[in-house]
Amino acid sequence: MESAELSYRVKHPRAVFNLVLFGFWVIIWSFKVADWAGEGGMNGFFTAGAALLDLLLVISMILIVRRMTKPLTLKLEPDAIVGTDGRRYAADVLDRIIVHGSRIGCRVKGRRTIPTALYFRFLPDEEPAALRDLTDWAERNGFKLERRFFQSWY
Repeated sequence: MESAELSYRVKHPRAVFNLVLFGFWVIIWSFKVADWAGEGGMNGFFTAGAALLDLLLVISMILIVRRMTKPLTLKLEPDAIVGTDGRRYAADVLDRIIVHGSRIGCRVKGRRTIPTALYFRFLPDEEPAALRDLTDWAERNGFKLERRFFQSWY
């Protein structure tokens, strides 16, 4: 990889899984709220269940929109990574780069979880070259790619 900026298209790695999971919870809570409504209407369980159901529906809609959007962009600069949020993360701010299957996360020093902007997967058609370039970038900046499980914030 040259010292020029490289740009890759990436996606959120767990969008489909989260969508299925939240869809499951929406179905479960829909039945539960309907059951509470049949028992007498506006009691505390019904109100709390309806509020939780609304929250689950909003999160599900966000996940659907996220899944349908065009791929995000991750940029590798000589001494920094520009995350999917457009924010520049200098190499000296990063703690480690972790790979688990196709999921990749760049952990920031002092944080226990991976920020959303640094949690991604490369698109399948770009993955081999992108992973090779990320490995080269990591070695040049004093990191090794760790291949192990990691926890993201969601």
